[in-house]
Amino acid sequence: MERETEDQPGKSPGFPYTPPPPNQRRFYHDVQWDIADIRMLLGSDLPIFGSDSHPAISLRLRDMRRPITVLTGLDYWLDNLMCNVPELAMCFHLDGIVQRYEMVKTEDIPNLENSEFSPKEVLEVAQNILAFLKANCTREGHTYWLFRQRGEEVVKLYDITSLMETSSRDEEEGGKAQNPFARSVAVLFYRVARNMLNPPGSSSGSNRLSSAVTGEELSMAKLLLENCVRLLRDSRHSDDINVGSSACYLLADLYLSRSPSDSTPSPDGPPDIRGRSRDRKLSLNSDGGETEGREGVGGPLSYLDSKSLSVRDLRDGHLTFPRDPTHPLPSLLVTSSTDRARLALQSIAKGLDILGESLFVPRSPATSETPLAHTCGSHLLQKAGSAYLCLARTCTKTGKHGRALRYTRCALLCFRGSRECAGDGGSGGELLDHLLSWQQCGDLHCLLSRVSCSSDFEDFWLENPEDTPLVATATRLHPPEPDSKEEACLTIHSNRETSLWRSIDCYEKALQLAPSVRLSEAQSSGVLLTLRTHFGSVWNELGTHYMVTASSLDYAKERGKVEKLWNCSHACLNRGLDLFTAADSTSTSVNRSSTYANLGCLMRACASVHSRLAEAQGSEFTSEEKAYYEKSLEYYTTAQQLLRHERVEPEFWSSLMCDLGLMYNTLARHLLDRPPLSKLTPVEVERKVMDSLLRSLHCIEPQLSAVDINSPRFPVIHQLAGESHYRLGCLYQKTACGRSSSCSAQKLKHSRSQAEKHFNKAFQYYLPEHHAKEILRLLLDKSTLFELQAQQGQGVRLQLKLLESALSSLLQCQTALCHYQPCHEHETQPVESQQETKEEVEEGRRSEERPESGGDALTSLLLTRLLAVLKQLVSTAMKKSDLPKSSSLAGYKAMYAAALRGSQSRSGTVSEQIQGARVCLETVTGLWPD
Repeated sequence: MERETEDQPGKSPGFPYTPPPPNQRRFYHDVQWDIADIRMLLGSDLPIFGSDSHPAISLRLRDMRRPITVLTGLDYWLDNLMCNVPELAMCFHLDGIVQRYEMVKTEDIPNLENSEFSPKEVLEVAQNILAFLKANCTREGHTYWLFRQRGEEVVKLYDITSLMETSSRDEEEGGKAQNPFARSVAVLFYRVARNMLNPPGSSSGSNRLSSAVTGEELSMAKLLLENCVRLLRDSRHSDDINVGSSACYLLADLYLSRSPSDSTPSPDGPPDIRGRSRDRKLSLNSDGGETEGREGVGGPLSYLDSKSLSVRDLRDGHLTFPRDPTHPLPSLLVTSSTDRARLALQSIAKGLDILGESLFVPRSPATSETPLAHTCGSHLLQKAGSAYLCLARTCTKTGKHGRALRYTRCALLCFRGSRECAGDGGSGGELLDHLLSWQQCGDLHCLLSRVSCSSDFEDFWLENPEDTPLVATATRLHPPEPDSKEEACLTIHSNRETSLWRSIDCYEKALQLAPSVRLSEAQSSGVLLTLRTHFGSVWNELGTHYMVTASSLDYAKERGKVEKLWNCSHACLNRGLDLFTAADSTSTSVNRSSTYANLGCLMRACASVHSRLAEAQGSEFTSEEKAYYEKSLEYYTTAQQLLRHERVEPEFWSSLMCDLGLMYNTLARHLLDRPPLSKLTPVEVERKVMDSLLRSLHCIEPQLSAVDINSPRFPVIHQLAGESHYRLGCLYQKTACGRSSSCSAQKLKHSRSQAEKHFNKAFQYYLPEHHAKEILRLLLDKSTLFELQAQQGQGVRLQLKLLESALSSLLQCQTALCHYQPCHEHETQPVESQQETKEEVEEGRRSEERPESGGDALTSLLLTRLLAVLKQLVSTAMKKSDLPKSSSLAGYKAMYAAALRGSQSRSGTVSEQIQGARVCLETVTGLWPD
């Protein structure tokens, strides 16, 4: 079965290589003949004609002076039977002059005069011969000879592949005997496999496998190609080299282009045909028994493997022979994509080995045509690059980034060698793989800049013996330029900044290749969109790296370096933003939003540095700080608008809103601590502070329920929400407790109500295990609010109620005291205030073990306020005799006495003082009247 290719005379043959036709006459057509349970492929030169009344008819010329014989009739009948032709037209002539025609049906041919034979007997003989061949011709890649000597009734089957073994005479001369049939059989295998993989109807000249090929056909094609390579492995003939290398290419393409579902996996591989053939004879007794014979002796073929079948016994009935169980059919593919890529690389290495030095022969300057060996080598190296790219992607998915980078390097070396062979030519698909390899290399450098370990470096520098020949061939074709930027991109580096810059170089190289990729408009836009998105992401990451590096430096000591890093960060982020904008796709809106958010964070970091400088100098809120915060707000707002809705990217949306809430909170804190009174009135400052705090809560509060309790952001956003409510409560408390004549009673009442509401909200958001110090301050301020209201209240009963609320707030401090650790106070501060020096941290650690005269400030203040509130309760209760049982004077006195005893012991370490305060509060709580 053979299909003509598109190769034309005068042109260099295409790839995979099409071998020249054999010298002998070709068959007119190929047929598939089914006889019993045996199916076989046959070539036929029988002319078949047809008309409306006779769709298929064969024509035979017969000289009327020569009578027909049994052999002639048998020949006519078998030809029609195999080709499924229903009729035979016999043209009788004398000296070339037609005398008459005679139409004979195929089933009537055995009854022709002088040509009678039994069709049943012939079919039984044929079935037995074919069953004998099927049972014994089991060694793939071997050539067999069915032979019967004249006058004998024994048909012998010889395995002539054993001719490849070295004869004694050749061994003495140091040479090898060649199988004279190996080359023809190998070319046949190649032709059949090539046509099976590219059947009629597939794209002409395509180097890709047809999608219409079935799994069974793929398995057979793989087997044929493997045996073709084995038969031609030692041949140096130019046609054999081209056929062998093309067969290796098709094998590699088969492994890379087919999924495991196309075949039935099996642990058994193809048998090794290089082993010595066994010499066997098979004799069939009249009862169909099977006996083993000995090797034949004497005669030129006495040392060949052979089996024999008695012709006399063929008529005894249809005999079947089971397939040799030691040689099962091999499976097509393994399930692992890594193993398939490795098998493809092994086939490619064999193909390059077959090409040998012909791959490095310089082109003739007299012709512009590329030598076929160069074309074969170019396609093989291109396929090797695709296999390495597949391995790199698999390793990337499993987190083996160092190994993935090594495979990507091998892929790019192969692509470079491939283009050198082809004279910088290549199809769109080949150049696309080259582009994707540079993109993969950029992705890996970016990943390694985030997380890299010693195993990544070990994997990268580990030499794999299987890859050495391929890499050596590619490097020999295109030697690397030392110290070039391209070579630097193909090595691993431990420095984060260097890795990110190498990632950028890789993406730029990929963009340079993009115009050369000849793809459809949709494909090209998709490739460019992905590439620009990845390129923009690495610029975004590099800008973030510079921003984080700047925040770790002391601005006062390294001002020039910090500002340079700020400028680099700003430039990188804007470059990424330009690439995301150029992509012009809705899918990049999240990336643009992320970049704008990073720009907002950069402006907030700049403002924070200037705020610390202003605080150190004792100056008010500066215009420079204001400009940075306004710019930060502008970037954050743009990021918010691009994201449009939180459901698009809920996690990123939550992070963005938390950052925006932190920015508003920080701005309010600086305005409150250092009000710009030279430019604004106190009322205007207070209005701006409250507006910023409310905006902060608007951003943060909806995210509280969206963040997982185990997330590290959980305590951070709770602290932000609690702090904003706490500061709002303090602002309202200031108004509620003021004695300004301009405040109406209604406004004072509203301020008290708002202060209490925000204090309660803050207490709800603060987490005792993370924000113990904030809770203590909050409850002390809340207690103070009730105390001041009691002092301004009218009536003993109202005063007692307010003082009891103040006492209740103080007693709630018990839970916070369980987690309160002053030596770790710096961990709960906002991001901008975590600037303690090493000496301060060490001093805090030592303070826990050092007795202090005044003790811990908050603990001491808590006990002082507790005594003050209880004393006011006792003095207020003494003014009225008809008190309810729950607020009896005796109860107040007992609590006051217990508080006095607990507060007298304020010496010892800070931990002992905190423990004493807890015991005091528990004692007072236990004495509270029911």
